[in-house]
Amino acid sequence: MNVSLCPVEHLLLLKSGSGIPGAAAQRLAVNASTLKEQAEAFVTERVARNMASQHRRQLLDTLPEREKFMQRGFDYQEAELAAVRVKLSQKARTGNAAAAKALKEIKGQQGSLADRRRLALESIRREPDLVAPGQVTFLTHALVVPSTDPEDKKRHDAEVEQVAMDLARAFEEAAGATVKDVSTPSLAREVGLTDNPGFDLLAIYESGERRAIEVKGRAGIGDVEVSSNEWARSANLRDGYWLYAVYDCATPTPRLVRVRDPFGTLLARAKGSVLISALEVNDAAEVS
Repeated sequence: MNVSLCPVEHLLLLKSGSGIPGAAAQRLAVNASTLKEQAEAFVTERVARNMASQHRRQLLDTLPEREKFMQRGFDYQEAELAAVRVKLSQKARTGNAAAAKALKEIKGQQGSLADRRRLALESIRREPDLVAPGQVTFLTHALVVPSTDPEDKKRHDAEVEQVAMDLARAFEEAAGATVKDVSTPSLAREVGLTDNPGFDLLAIYESGERRAIEVKGRAGIGDVEVSSNEWARSANLRDGYWLYAVYDCATPTPRLVRVRDPFGTLLARAKGSVLISALEVNDAAEVS
């Protein structure tokens, strides 16, 4: 079994279902108890221990600062007690019984201050050694299977592509380009292009440089398919054509990989529609 972490936000995207579809899901359900034990071991050994280790390091790194803060607090208390003692002593000498009683309490606090300071400092110095993983508590369990609803798949694909387009546009605009969305025939016509220009974004720089950018989004890590039209435009434009592959679009941290002249670096030997592996895209990527 392969266990991995995912953002908790993914749970909010789950939709209720009925029954257990398919043999693969049924096998998972039968082995639920064993899988839970394996998940618990993973969380304890890999997640909780790492979290405890990070917290220990944080406590150790901030220990000098916290010691100084603690020392300043006791120094302030010491000065405050001394000031109050002076005032109460003056009143006690005049025969004020209440002041004499309060003065005795202040002296007691002053006498115990050194011990309290020592114990407080020892306590924060022991804190890192006391950090350890606790017991794992499962809040809920879910058997997650891909949706069979065509509308769900269409909506998911559209959301993935939108994440990719937004990230590609943001990258170009941050670099100083004016970016035009030409991913549909109507949008392409607005900027004077043909209905199907073979790319999704047109980035125009003040220097006159124009980048034709084909954007491919993937929910995780997957192959990138280039159509015959995109292949032809890449072959014609060469250095002016870019492939922007955006991986992990279904996570909070999508990752952009940029390839200049994909025809020359990835497609030159292929015909028709082209399927490009994630490894090939990464190997050919430009360094930002």
